[in-house]
Amino acid sequence: MIYKFKIFNFFFFKKNFYILIVLTGFFFSVLFSIYCINKFDKSISLKTGINVNGIIGTKDSSTYFKEAEYHIKNLKDNNYIKSEKPEYFSSWLHSKLLAIFFVATSPKKIFNNQELKISDFDKLHFFVFQSLIFYLSLIYLFINIREVYDNRLALIVITFLSFEPNIFQYHSSLLSESIFFSLNIIIFSFLINLKKNILKNFLIGILVGIAFLQRGIAYYYIFLIIPYYFLIFRKKFFKPTIFFLFGIFIILLILGFSNYLRTNNFFIKPMNSYIVIKRYFVIDLLYPEIFKISKDNAQKLYFKDNYNLNNFKKEIDKRNFLKKIHKEALNEVYKYKKKSFLVFIKNSHKTLALNPLEILFSYKYNISETINSSKIYKQFRIIYSFTLYLFILVGFINFYKKNFSISFFIFFISLYFFVIAVIDGATVRILTPSLIYLSIFFGSGIKFLLYKNPINMKKLFNATS
Repeated sequence: MIYKFKIFNFFFFKKNFYILIVLTGFFFSVLFSIYCINKFDKSISLKTGINVNGIIGTKDSSTYFKEAEYHIKNLKDNNYIKSEKPEYFSSWLHSKLLAIFFVATSPKKIFNNQELKISDFDKLHFFVFQSLIFYLSLIYLFINIREVYDNRLALIVITFLSFEPNIFQYHSSLLSESIFFSLNIIIFSFLINLKKNILKNFLIGILVGIAFLQRGIAYYYIFLIIPYYFLIFRKKFFKPTIFFLFGIFIILLILGFSNYLRTNNFFIKPMNSYIVIKRYFVIDLLYPEIFKISKDNAQKLYFKDNYNLNNFKKEIDKRNFLKKIHKEALNEVYKYKKKSFLVFIKNSHKTLALNPLEILFSYKYNISETINSSKIYKQFRIIYSFTLYLFILVGFINFYKKNFSISFFIFFISLYFFVIAVIDGATVRILTPSLIYLSIFFGSGIKFLLYKNPINMKKLFNATS
């Protein structure tokens, strides 16, 4: 028996075993991408009678794809910098990445003015690209966790992140999540091993800025990271913080200036950031409670006719209109603050129920809610989420006393994702990036339980870190 334990030790703690874990994760990610493309990359007919591509047909994917087509058209017309289209509605970066891949895979059709089709876009190579970036970022995370903590924790964390289905599924999607996950992993790697190095702090700022270009939700990272800087550096936090802010400032300056060239107005926030509270919290969640109507009726009565952006020709007019909506929504939340709090609490459990098959079902049914209403699947989501959170809780209890600063940061950035997810109509997808940060607690929880196991599983891991 001892001999078997030693063999297990040799393989589990062999110096480069983490590379095998990462390669295995990457391999299965590519396989899943191939499966999705072979199965769903075709025209499907919806109940409405509209035909859509199974991969691109979902709302956000089709929006990114349409924006990518605008970028390509502007490139062909030599009007890329000053063209008013596409408008800056959600992700500044993601549609540009799609456009780059479109150009790379179909350059002759694009520059010979041939008609572009969805089938021309090489989805598989894009999915592989996303996966490659993600799994390379895991290697960097492993190196930093091992340096600061130990080899065991690092192995558990990257194994979790390599295969956790809520994260894994997005590598085979045209949504902005996968690349956003990768950016968060690299940022987290830097923060775990935070030092006074000027270049590293500058790079953290650059990465946070790029994360914001990919997903607007990263806008408030700055208010979560600066307190962490103070906890780490104490009285000497000023200099590294300045370089961190300088990195963000450069990215935001480029973003604002690019918008100025298009619209003659300098701005950095996407338009959808002004509509989230009104559209998804006030109308979808609060109004049904206040006026005792269904969610669908609330949308028909208070959204579709009253907030039609097609009434405005210029992007700046749309932005000003949405700012008024945002202010109006905040006033309504304050006016019904007690009811708003109760609605928030009521919908919290929906947000916490993770959705590990969301992408697969969205491809199959085009509307993920179709299968999510299944009682069996709901039970599966609850059991899976509860088990995961239980390990995270155990890990947090075991981890935070000796690692208060990073635990403080992880707790509040996870809380941030949770709050935004509830406000965004109890959208589980918004919560998913928190699993990257919570992976440290999960790894600590698994490690703790293995060492406290009655059959003394500590023997299995009796190796140097």
